[in-house]
Amino acid sequence: MAEKVVPNDNQNHGNILPKNTTLFNQVGGHDFTNGSIGILKENSGCILKPIINAIKGKKEIGFYENLSVRNNAVHTELKSFVPKYLGTVDLKVNDKVVTFIRLEDLTDEFLKPCVMDVKMGAQTWEPNCPKNKQIAEDAKYIESKRDFGFCIPGFIVHSPTSNRCLKFGKDFGRNLNKTTLPAALKTFLNADNGLNENLVLTFLKKLERIKRWFETQKNYAFYSSSILLVYDADGLTSKSTVDDSMVKAVMIDFAHVVEDTNVLDLNYLNGLKNLIEIFRSFLAT
Repeated sequence: MAEKVVPNDNQNHGNILPKNTTLFNQVGGHDFTNGSIGILKENSGCILKPIINAIKGKKEIGFYENLSVRNNAVHTELKSFVPKYLGTVDLKVNDKVVTFIRLEDLTDEFLKPCVMDVKMGAQTWEPNCPKNKQIAEDAKYIESKRDFGFCIPGFIVHSPTSNRCLKFGKDFGRNLNKTTLPAALKTFLNADNGLNENLVLTFLKKLERIKRWFETQKNYAFYSSSILLVYDADGLTSKSTVDDSMVKAVMIDFAHVVEDTNVLDLNYLNGLKNLIEIFRSFLAT
């Protein structure tokens, strides 16, 4: 079990953020609005994901802990698709001690980070969950999940040529459909100034690696789990080269993973195939 650390109680930002942390530019999940606790960014180059629900939090921590000690081929490759797990930490936020999962900050070296949360699967509830939960999940992102097998809860895109930064949240994502979802992906790729095919090809290479893993693995089924698409828009033009290390497709959110399924996770895989096909279509136009 990872070591837990309780840091100094000195805080700033009106007793909201612990010392040496700032708000992270998250695009999904909880944030610091209406009393919620969101993702934090440490000065040390990692992010802190809060445990909001004890049961789900314990399950996600268990996923990372178990993965860290498994070394067969399936798990070794999976490790290359998920953020580096750095244990847990207890912080005092709004006079309440909260446990956070410490993960590598995928945008730590980026000057103009663009981040998109792509939630995979037409079904986002795990089997045997309460019926009311199933109904609530099925009512979200109806068209996107039906047509593509995934949805986009949100994304942030920085302009390569100015200081403009656009953030698209859940309300935007809920209204995406067969026509507007591919357009949203193009917006994320800064295609307004001319699509950079090198960027698309780099994303395709990384998504194809994940797809190949899903085409054989029968250890896990991932529900309400996402692929985080990340790149640095600094200096991007339609013709510029793309640094492979500045483009990432990373699996995140593991509170609803089912293990030992002994079947392919077609719910996730079919959505991933559709995402890849959309990226490919950008190269054909």
